Amino acid sequence: MRSDEYPIVRHILDGGSPKAHVFHLDVLLNGTSRGHALLGPTMYMDHGRAISPLGAIRCIADVNRTATFLRGVHEAIRDVLARTRRRPLQVLDAGCGPYAALTLPLLSQFDEGQIHLDCVDMHPSSCEQVVRTARAFRQECVHVICGDVMRHPEVRRRLYDVIVTETLYSALLQEPQAAITASLAPLVRPDGAWVPASVHVRAYLADRSSRENVETEHVGQIAALSPASAQELVEQGIDRTFAIPRSVQHDERERKLMLGTSIDVYGAHMLREEGALLTSAAPFGRMPVAPRPETVHIRYRPGGEVDEVKIEWGSSDDVSESSRRRISSSPP
Repeated sequence: MRSDEYPIVRHILDGGSPKAHVFHLDVLLNGTSRGHALLGPTMYMDHGRAISPLGAIRCIADVNRTATFLRGVHEAIRDVLARTRRRPLQVLDAGCGPYAALTLPLLSQFDEGQIHLDCVDMHPSSCEQVVRTARAFRQECVHVICGDVMRHPEVRRRLYDVIVTETLYSALLQEPQAAITASLAPLVRPDGAWVPASVHVRAYLADRSSRENVETEHVGQIAALSPASAQELVEQGIDRTFAIPRSVQHDERERKLMLGTSIDVYGAHMLREEGALLTSAAPFGRMPVAPRPETVHIRYRPGGEVDEVKIEWGSSDDVSESSRRRISSSPP
């Protein structure tokens, strides 16, 4: 696939409204699987779900997510090409899905010999489809590995210039983004790039009567996932106690607790809260009206299920000394 043959990718990278161009890319990718069934259930593992091939395909239609990741990955590859003479660059797409939609289409923007792309997925049907898609786009620099990217020996014995993994769900739940980041971070070269650069999760209160999840008060930062923080986050989990903002104490409006997600993809390419389906905020219960709590304790493991999230409201007297040291004061 050369850039002059398929200008869709160039249009997405050039900015502007990506809706029509991402739709056409989706159609183009789906056309490479015509006549082939993409079978396979969601796989449940200790560190999160490997979503089904059809579930992965549906993610492409999250327009802002797909466009922002394509732009971020493209810039990351260009930056690494500019600061090293290594050729071809070794690029890894961890949890690539049936089309490797966030990496494979970008090969059209680079010269032959600049990039070697390893695509890894748990689902055999996804791996088979990546092979078909690469063949349809006449890309011979794509190597497909079927298996667990965190354990596969063919992955573990290499160093990569750019690692891309979008194995994400809101608030770092359900999918294994944190575990994969912790596992693969040692494999990226010191002058390489990691996409997404960081993922941030925070808690805030919203008016319970509103369907728009409009923020009324910020509660606190829950987690910041990056290659540097991933191992500690996986080992310790999320276990935070926050002071409820004082402005709420004498206000009787009903509020719900929301967990919001934002993603620094790469450089200036970011997905803010509610900026994509991927970063939609998730509600986690109602804040008691009477008596008003003074603290909220939030505990869960990255990659865990939504129903495993523990939310405990309390007074400052209820907080143990060890938890008291974790309290993060919010602005009044």
